Amino acid sequence: MIDKLYVKSTSDWITLSVSYDKLNEYLIAIKENQPLYTNKKVAKKAGFNDLPLPPAYPSLFWQFFTLPWMENESQVILTSEIFHYNEPLFINQRYQGQITLKQLINRTDKQWAIHELTIYQKSKVVATVETTLLLTEVTYNDSL
Repeated sequence: MIDKLYVKSTSDWITLSVSYDKLNEYLIAIKENQPLYTNKKVAKKAGFNDLPLPPAYPSLFWQFFTLPWMENESQVILTSEIFHYNEPLFINQRYQGQITLKQLINRTDKQWAIHELTIYQKSKVVATVETTLLLTEVTYNDSL
């Protein structure tokens, strides 16, 4: 479980960018075949300058962060993600990101950790993702 002293803690800032290859890997993994995400002509016709990222793509940004308060957590379940966009995200663009531990909710042997990933471009917030993780104490049953 995360110590409540970590509430309001933030990660280091990192730079984020998504290449066409990484986008394509993601599209294959989620079985997305919408031409908007693969065809620049279709994206331009839809009013975009380049290929936009699918709405849930920022979930993958978590893999690049080191969160000291999560280092010893072994049983973590994603319970919800809420995406807010001020503008679309695109491939081959440089973004900066930071994760904040906003809140902890403790109930018996469970803890909900609410995080916010904030994504900036040129000092402007372009998107936020609120992620709620369920943390539980790992217990082993010898009778199994």
